[in-house]
Amino acid sequence: MIMEDDLGTRVSAAALIESQEIRDIISRPRKIPRKRREEIALIAAEELLGTHEIKDHRSFIDNYGILLNLLVSLRSSDLWQRLKDISRNNDLMPIVILRMFLPFVYDILEGALDLKSALPEEVDRLFKAQEQLWDEDVDEEKKEDVDPSQAIFDEVMRDTLKGKLSEININLQADIRVMELLSMLFPGKGFDYTVRELHREFLANLEDYADLVKRNDDLQRIVDIIGRMEMELGSKRESKTAGHSEFHSIRLSNDIQRMLPSELMNLVDVDLEPIFYAKFMESKLMTYQLRGKDKVSGIPQDRRKGPVVAMVDTSGSMFGEPEVIAKAVVLAIVRRMIPEGRDVKVILFSTATTEISLTDRRKMGKEFLDFLSYTFGGGTDFNIALREGLRSLREGEWQGADLMFVSDGYSVLNDPAHMDEWSVLKSANDVRVFSIIINNDNAGGLSEISDHIYILDEETIQDKGGEYGRLIGDLI
Repeated sequence: MIMEDDLGTRVSAAALIESQEIRDIISRPRKIPRKRREEIALIAAEELLGTHEIKDHRSFIDNYGILLNLLVSLRSSDLWQRLKDISRNNDLMPIVILRMFLPFVYDILEGALDLKSALPEEVDRLFKAQEQLWDEDVDEEKKEDVDPSQAIFDEVMRDTLKGKLSEININLQADIRVMELLSMLFPGKGFDYTVRELHREFLANLEDYADLVKRNDDLQRIVDIIGRMEMELGSKRESKTAGHSEFHSIRLSNDIQRMLPSELMNLVDVDLEPIFYAKFMESKLMTYQLRGKDKVSGIPQDRRKGPVVAMVDTSGSMFGEPEVIAKAVVLAIVRRMIPEGRDVKVILFSTATTEISLTDRRKMGKEFLDFLSYTFGGGTDFNIALREGLRSLREGEWQGADLMFVSDGYSVLNDPAHMDEWSVLKSANDVRVFSIIINNDNAGGLSEISDHIYILDEETIQDKGGEYGRLIGDLI
C-alpha cells in the first residue's frame, strides 16, 4: 500500500511499520503471536494511509477475528478521517499516529480493554473466540467463530474507539503546535532534513520532552522576543532583494505573513487546524512570492568571526521570566552565527554545570531540545562558572572565543586564583566578555570582568527591541 500526495511525496505502509518507533511497539511481547502483530500493524498502517483491501471476509475473520469490527468502525469515524488527512500532509505524522493507535488495537484484540463489563454474555463469547485465534494448541474444529455482525458489540466498539481517537487528536494538536514553534526557533537552515530530524527526536522521546508541550506559551514568547531581536538588529539600509513589495507569483512555503486567505480558513476551523499546522511544518502553505526593494539590516563592520561560549545562570532566581529571556538571547545568537559556520557552546550553571553544544550537527536536534526543556532552579556558584569558562577558553578550537554571561546579576566572584588566571588569559587571547543582566539594574560581581554590560528589564524587552539588536551586533 502506497499513498501519494499532490506533490509526489510517497509513503509506504511497509516502510512505516519498519520505522524504529513502530518496530519497538511490535516487538513488545503480547498474547498475539509476533507474526500476527506484524500483519496487524501493516493492516493498520494501510488503513491510515489509504484503505486496506479485504478480499475474503471469511478468511479475514479466521485470521484476525474482531479486527474486522474495528476496521468497520474506523471507516465510519470522522475522527479517523481527520487523522488520515493529517497523515497525507506530513510523512512524520503517520509514525506519530500509528505509534499512539497500534497499542490500542492490540489491547482491543487481546480483550485488555474494559469492553466486557457492559455486555458480559455477548462480549465474553466474542473474546473467547478471539483468544483462540492466538492459541496454536486449540483444536481447529473446536474453535468458535467470530461473528462480525454483532450489532451490540459494534456499538461498544465504536464508543471505545471514539474516546481513543479523540484523545489522539487532542494530543496530536498539542504536538503539532510545539513542532511548529520548534521549527521557528530551531537554528538550522529551515525546513530541511535537519528540522525533520529535530521533529523525529521530539516525537520519539515525548516522555523526555513532555514539559515542552505544557510550556507552549513560553515557547511562543521566545519566538516573539527573537523576532524583535532580529527585526531591530542594526540600522536599515536600502538594497535590491527578491522579496517584499511587488507581487510575483504563488509558491509553497511556511511564510504566514504572505499566505493566501484560503489557507487561513484551515486555521480558524478547529477541525482543520491540525492540517494547517502540518502544512506549515512542511512548508506547503500557498503563499504570495514578492520581489522589489527591501530593507536589509546591519552596517558593514570589520569584526572577528570567532566562537562564543555562553554561560547561562540557571539558579532559582532565574526561573520564569528571566529563563524565557535567557533562552531567547542565546538562541538569537546561535541563529545569527550558524550560517557563518561559527560555533556556540552553552554552559548552564548553578552549583554544578551542564555543557550543551548548539552547533554540533550530529546531535544538534537533541541538544537544542535539551536546552529548551532545561528547567532553571537551585543554588548558584559563579566561581564554578568562571572556572568552566576558563577551561573552555583553553581548548584549541575555543581559544580567543568571546564569553557571554546571562544572569540576573546576583553574582559573587571571590576566588582570587581564578580572577588572576582570568586576567592573564583575557589579555593573552584578546577575549571579550559580555554580560546580559535580566530584570536587574546591577551586574554584581560580573562588573569586575565584563567589557560590555547590557541591562534588560521588562520595559526594555517590550518597548526597545533595539537593545537586543545592539547586543547581537556587538557579538557578531
